[in-house]
Amino acid sequence: MNYYPHHIGDFNNATRHLNRVERSIYRDLLEIYYDTEAMLTLDFQELCRKVLARTPEEATAVEQVLNEYFNRTSTGFHHGRCEAEIARFKGNTSAKSIAGKASAAKRKAIKTPPQPAPLTDKATAVEQTLNRCATNQEPITIKSTALSGKPDESSVSHKSEAVEILEFLNTKTGRGYRPVKANIEMIIARLKEGATVADCRQVIAKKTREWGTDEKMEQYLRPKTIFNRTNFANYVGELGNG
Repeated sequence: MNYYPHHIGDFNNATRHLNRVERSIYRDLLEIYYDTEAMLTLDFQELCRKVLARTPEEATAVEQVLNEYFNRTSTGFHHGRCEAEIARFKGNTSAKSIAGKASAAKRKAIKTPPQPAPLTDKATAVEQTLNRCATNQEPITIKSTALSGKPDESSVSHKSEAVEILEFLNTKTGRGYRPVKANIEMIIARLKEGATVADCRQVIAKKTREWGTDEKMEQYLRPKTIFNRTNFANYVGELGNG
């Protein structure tokens, strides 16, 4: 999400008893939740790192805020208000994404050249005769990515994750990038190099926040720029800096 509604009265009433450190940490945790559109990680040390809680007092504040305002589940810390706002945001942007995909499909249909006419029986007979004459032609084989002949499970997994990441980019930007080879392969390459889905989502969220309102930079919110090998390495390195 590029933004979220902050209801001053609700926030003040709910946090009036907190000290300044706890209130600040609560806001930071909410922003991470909205940025990634996902529950907070169960890794306490990682959460402290993300909100810059370095002293014992700040770490204690993180723990108190989590216990009071978030529900711990088996997959992360859940916040009901955040989930409701995220669902509302996705409902508004999904319509834009669908419209973008429809527009792209229409442009593709216009550019698609007419299909050649089917071969006649005469042409087919000539082709068969030529095929029988090519006695020295070696058969064409297709290399398998696995010795068993089954698809490589890691490649299938990476492709599924890449599609999920691309959909997250579409949701954040309101665009309609399709899961075609040009878009998916760059994301898969970064996953194979060790990047996680969480890394990719955080980079997308950060860059959308930085570039989303910049007319010059907004055009670069695309797979080709974000998942370029050198660019992505730099962007991941910036995550610790907010």
